[in-house]
Amino acid sequence: LPVGAPYLLHSVPEGNKAEAEYVVSRSDPPRADLVTVTGPGLGPVVVQQSTYVSIDTTFAGFGDIDLFVDGPTRTPVHCVDNRDGTLTVYYVPQTPGVYFLRVMFDNSHISGSPFQVLAVPTIVTSSLMADHDKTDFSFSSMSSGSPTSQTTPCVQ
Repeated sequence: LPVGAPYLLHSVPEGNKAEAEYVVSRSDPPRADLVTVTGPGLGPVVVQQSTYVSIDTTFAGFGDIDLFVDGPTRTPVHCVDNRDGTLTVYYVPQTPGVYFLRVMFDNSHISGSPFQVLAVPTIVTSSLMADHDKTDFSFSSMSSGSPTSQTTPCVQ
């Protein structure tokens, strides 16, 4: 069957004629290299304040997203499936230090994962952010592509 072509389906359940139109679609194999992660949650971040990253899987095919935040303390994540091929992942670092954001797509690390994220106390934030324009925070954003219009909630 040609992909993307509409087909009319005729069904006769219990003698009642029913019609429905379906579109045939397919997906290429999952590609972790086409997943994009962006957002303030890639660091630096402020301790005890919620932050987030956006994960775009629009062009990567179908696959599961697994996301972990490892650091000085246990850090739960909250994932929101935006139902458009993207997820928004929220987390709150509890203590200052270095955290690692691990993002996997279909059991493979995406490009740049694990991301090193620095969590700083509120007092340090103003001076750190003032220097942001002068400093290369190469770990503060990552791009590699995108996957699926159907995503699976993150696993912690």
